[in-house]
Amino acid sequence: MAGDWQGANNPAHQRRLARWAAIEAEFGEPLRDVIVGLREQGNSWRTVAGALDVSQGVLQEWRKVLGLPLDTRDKLRDPSSHRHMPKSERRARELGYPSLHEALLDMRVRQRLTIFQIANRLGVHYATVSAHMPRKIRGKLRNRSPHARAALQQRNREARRPASADHPWREDNEAAFR
Repeated sequence: MAGDWQGANNPAHQRRLARWAAIEAEFGEPLRDVIVGLREQGNSWRTVAGALDVSQGVLQEWRKVLGLPLDTRDKLRDPSSHRHMPKSERRARELGYPSLHEALLDMRVRQRLTIFQIANRLGVHYATVSAHMPRKIRGKLRNRSPHARAALQQRNREARRPASADHPWREDNEAAFR
């Protein structure tokens, strides 16, 4: 049974069970409570796996078995588990947001700021904000204020107008060449 990772014939499963028992003995609590406690302290899944001395894959399997949430965003790089936080993330936290993602959502949706305004508030280049902006809230003319958007639409409408009959470059206009 090659696919039976929990079977008695799988030595890796025996090592995982031994590590599970060792963690419960060390902390004096069930493994589920240990993992939830570490997460409630603000640790990333990567940090939790490191604290328990298991790989992220093993922790993922344990989360499935224990019924803990499996969020796809958990696999993203967690800046809080690194010593040097990016400037944009650090500035978002200084402004009181839990993460850059939350800051972008709040500033773009609730405060209705443009990407340039968000970049100025965070003190970063607008390309950084654009790169981290969730796709659903970018918009087509995302870098324009309402006034600039209206001016751009007006210019586009004017560009579609036909040329006047007395334009100097028209071939049939004799007045321009007298």
